[in-house]
Amino acid sequence: MHKLFGGVEVDQGRLDQFAVASARRAVQTLRERCIEGYVVFEGDPTCYEFTPEADFIYPAGHSALGKSAWPTTDESTGNEAMKDALKVRQRARALSERAVYGSLVVGPLVDAQRAAQYALDTALGRN
Repeated sequence: MHKLFGGVEVDQGRLDQFAVASARRAVQTLRERCIEGYVVFEGDPTCYEFTPEADFIYPAGHSALGKSAWPTTDESTGNEAMKDALKVRQRARALSERAVYGSLVVGPLVDAQRAAQYALDTALGRN
């Protein structure tokens, strides 16, 4: 799919790559300042979370316009994504415990961390 900008035809895939690269640069600055949050791309309702410890994970080949090209992802990329997800859950749990939230908040975070750890262990053949 191509778009016209100022009379110049531009490949949509290249626009998507630019949008993701630009978001990564902006997020890096926020992470350096210990800020966490979400990235949302135009036409894609998914919120891509980032923390000071972990960058957002945007699937390779995924169009920012919501049209998925989903290539086959190799195991190492999937494992790294699971490790990042586990780190995010560990941080959320630690911060919630430090804020002295009760079991209604911490309990589901413990379950989410346990599930993420189980998924990673299974993928790595530890289970």
